Amino acid sequence: MTERVPQILTLPSGYLEKSGPHYVPFASHDELEIAERRSQPRGDLTLAHQLRGFVFSHLAVSETMLGAFKKPEKVTAAIAVAGLATAWYMLAQNPANTRELQEIEPMNKNIQLPKFAEEAEGAVHTKTLEEAQRDISLGLESVIFGASKNLQKYRDKRRISLESNEKLGKALGTASIALRSLGLFGEDGELSSDNVFDIQTAVKKSGKTLLNDDTREMTHAIESYPSMAQLGHVESPLLVHLRRNVPKADSDALNELSWLVARTDTDRLPALTAEVHKRLAVELG
Repeated sequence: MTERVPQILTLPSGYLEKSGPHYVPFASHDELEIAERRSQPRGDLTLAHQLRGFVFSHLAVSETMLGAFKKPEKVTAAIAVAGLATAWYMLAQNPANTRELQEIEPMNKNIQLPKFAEEAEGAVHTKTLEEAQRDISLGLESVIFGASKNLQKYRDKRRISLESNEKLGKALGTASIALRSLGLFGEDGELSSDNVFDIQTAVKKSGKTLLNDDTREMTHAIESYPSMAQLGHVESPLLVHLRRNVPKADSDALNELSWLVARTDTDRLPALTAEVHKRLAVELG
């Protein structure tokens, strides 16, 4: 009997506890920021920080592709764990009410595993590291543009469909698992096997590690659940932890990216993402 190639990772309903240490954005002492917060509907702040976190992650992944970090695995690990947790948030929330996100009883959700290897027409194709990184970048881009549209709908008091939120959450989950699985590639940027079952089993194992050990360890380290909203705030526990645990050059680069995103209006964030996409196309070909 032929073994079935793993295709999904189940994100359990109890992945994050309802009564657990969920991140809440800090109060601001900046008068301009306070005024901006008060001008927006309830719930806007978290969604805006979340969008900024998506953009920060896309920028950081892009810099990783360009070889900008000395310890890229530290950066991608933080993004991966924040991404999977945020995928759970997106799948466990009902955005139908435009005034505030209404919590619904979360259910187990299946996340599509990234395909690092697949067989088609009798031939096996395995991804290179660069191909996997490009897929991650494109996945994050799709999440950014979708989340930007949803944020604008929220501000306009228009309905955000549950299907839209779920689609974005699942795309984010797949990209996060792919990030966690980049360690499967060797120094030459290639996978060590061409067996589809073995490769995809290893990808699923990476996803399970992200789901369990990585989430537990990061939550303990920063005393809150990791999230993309944290990556969207310069002084959040997750970003502070990340900057403290990488070489100084990486810390400085991350700080620069954080401030770039923080100082960009939310309306301009998709354009910033598009600019980075063009830069990658030019520099990587």
